[in-house]
Amino acid sequence: MDPLDDVFGGMSDDEEDDLFGGHEDTHDLQPAVNATSSSVTPIALHQEEEKTEDVQGAVLSSSSNVAIDPLDDDTNVTTPVSLTSTTVPAQRVIASEVRKKETSLKGFSISVNSPVKRGDGLKSYTAYSVQTETDRAQFEQKNMVVSRRYAHFDWLRNKLVHERPDRIIPPLPPKSTLKKNDPNFIERRRQGLERFLRRVAAHSVLSHSKHFIAFLELKSHEFTTYLEENKNPSKAKEALSSGMSSFQQLFKENELSAKFVEEEYKQSLFGEAVSRISSANTKTISIATDIEQSYHQCGDSFKAMSDDDDIALMCNCLVDALQTCEKATKNFIEEADKDYVQPFGDFASFPSCVNEALSYRNNIAFKHESYKETLRSKQETLSKLQSSDQKVSIGSIFGKEPEVVKQEKIEATHKAIEEAATAIEKTNDDVTVANANMSAEIERLNEVKDHDIRNLLSSIAAIEIAKFTTMHDAWASVVNTFEARLEG
Repeated sequence: MDPLDDVFGGMSDDEEDDLFGGHEDTHDLQPAVNATSSSVTPIALHQEEEKTEDVQGAVLSSSSNVAIDPLDDDTNVTTPVSLTSTTVPAQRVIASEVRKKETSLKGFSISVNSPVKRGDGLKSYTAYSVQTETDRAQFEQKNMVVSRRYAHFDWLRNKLVHERPDRIIPPLPPKSTLKKNDPNFIERRRQGLERFLRRVAAHSVLSHSKHFIAFLELKSHEFTTYLEENKNPSKAKEALSSGMSSFQQLFKENELSAKFVEEEYKQSLFGEAVSRISSANTKTISIATDIEQSYHQCGDSFKAMSDDDDIALMCNCLVDALQTCEKATKNFIEEADKDYVQPFGDFASFPSCVNEALSYRNNIAFKHESYKETLRSKQETLSKLQSSDQKVSIGSIFGKEPEVVKQEKIEATHKAIEEAATAIEKTNDDVTVANANMSAEIERLNEVKDHDIRNLLSSIAAIEIAKFTTMHDAWASVVNTFEARLEG
């Protein structure tokens, strides 16, 4: 029995949501906004070193175990557009060079293999072998093989979301209770889990997470203990309610915030476009499957007709061509699904991942703007107090001298103004770091999308060419045979 079953109690992956938190809802998990405190989320612990750490990112090949930095090939790089400018500043070029130097993952490989079913019935689940080879300093071991199930990947992603809410955490493949024992679904999930780990490994910040390191290094019994000690917080939705309703009003003069609002809209459009393309891709695979079956049926029919000696040669020639086309179509389906359709589909999930990080950044910015609004309000209150006589104040009604009441209110307002000013200064630093990190994350993601999508399109083009070349050659052979037969 797998020691990890002790911590899960034989639960299925879907039943573990309450224990580990489902990744589908993590976009609702945001750091709490405390209107009475200037304290911030754990990001504050890292802000100083991260003011220079927001230049990162290698990109992983969708069909190779080895991570590939898109910046290694200067001919394949298009200059990303800055969030705040239509020109590319010198710092942006330097950032790419630093990214290339610091996050090249040559020598780092990670794979998810050997899915094995464990348990029976509704309590069954699939375990995967996660194999890692690395020479990176943060790992104590250089060669690691561990067993993990989907719930562990889900736990890891939730941990990364809570630990690094200012970063764009890659998506996981979707859940499915009904298909969890379907071999095709398991294989697609395996590929998706592998892409998830490679994307995390390619991120210079996320790849240093202690949870990511533990996920790759710890054996089952050690990981069981680690899970018990590092459970994810229970699911909770942050209610910004009335505060968020005035979000746009507070930020209407803030150009940078407007850029992030625009980015959220662009992500939405991108997600919709990718979803439509993914739907078309799925339909293409379905049609190709029907065509493959048609080739098989036609081949069987011509094979049956080959018993007639007069047409046997031509029938056998057609059977060979149809079998070749059937095989070429089958190879196309397998390769296109693995190397194009599934990896491309990941990008439909990225907008929600971006929105997770944007929501965190917006939360901090909203908190900062709220303090500024409080300061303005208190300053207006002070101005009114200084010109009032407080003769009809509640304190005066209950016997206090109006001047005493006035001075007490002025002192309290001065104190509130000082507290708001301090909070503004503190949260201004938080906003500056959050903006820098968010800008770097978006620029990095744009580089990833540019590189990966071009590679995916090149891949499907090569797959299509290989299929049609094989089929062309097969039918060219039929034509040559028929022509030779007619001439003879």
